[in-house]
Amino acid sequence: MGCLGCGCLAVIVIFLGFVGLVGAGTYFLFKNIYIVSAATPETIAPYTGTDDVYTGAQKKITSFNDDVAASKTSTLTLSSDEVNALIYHNVDLKKANAQALVTLDGDQARVQASIASNSIPFINLGVKDRYFNLDATTGISFNPDTKDIDFQFHKVQIGDISVPATSMESLQTNFSQQFNLKLHQDPAMSKVLDAAKTISIKDGQFVVETK
Repeated sequence: MGCLGCGCLAVIVIFLGFVGLVGAGTYFLFKNIYIVSAATPETIAPYTGTDDVYTGAQKKITSFNDDVAASKTSTLTLSSDEVNALIYHNVDLKKANAQALVTLDGDQARVQASIASNSIPFINLGVKDRYFNLDATTGISFNPDTKDIDFQFHKVQIGDISVPATSMESLQTNFSQQFNLKLHQDPAMSKVLDAAKTISIKDGQFVVETK
């Protein structure tokens, strides 16, 4: 992804991980992923921010990446509007026919998203011309020793089906393992993770702090 290449960790953590890997995790829980798909995409409020919000977010990311490259201590903070601006302008997400609205509140993120089944690898082999509509709320934490991002799901609903509380822990574990594996396989993301001291959602902001 273009955003991944420039180190846009927020979009990867909050959006792609949810839509792709939660969908895969739900398959293991319900054994039939077709039942959580829908014939039409969910209606999600469109992004209405200005180009200035996107430009400002890009400047923050560029400055942060420069600091990481120079081994300088740095902090990246992104608001809900800035995260949504990055999602809206991401070419790869548009190609995937994906849409999302992110709301950062306190130490949690709510993601309302929709993606076409045809755009999800492996799932598209068995589920054609359907949509996965997601409404999920989570917290995140960062392990400075393993350099992994862990999720604390509070709600995961795909279509009309909610993941039961008894299955939430196993979904979190499965999701986090797959998600971190993908992050560490990417050189640009691995560099950011290696430099990170904390990655969190704090006071309604997505925050990455380096050493």
